[in-house]
Amino acid sequence: MKRRPSNNQSGFALILLVVTLMAVGGLLLVGYSEAVLDQVKSSRFEHNKRVLEEAKLALLQSAYNYPVTNNFRAWAASLRR
Repeated sequence: MKRRPSNNQSGFALILLVVTLMAVGGLLLVGYSEAVLDQVKSSRFEHNKRVLEEAKLALLQSAYNYPVTNNFRAWAASLRR
């Protein structure tokens, strides 16, 4: 009489499949999160660049419109008298 080979896997293939699918899902999630982080970093960079350009323009306009009340030549001449 022939003996049938016993099936001693006891779910090992199923566990291996689940672990493999979890690993693939983890890799996909990491790739997606890196793409999102790069997009956020780029967005922050552009925002900061725009804010700094506006601040620079405001400083230049303020310096241009600043009244010159302290005339150095007049001050130096007053010292000579």
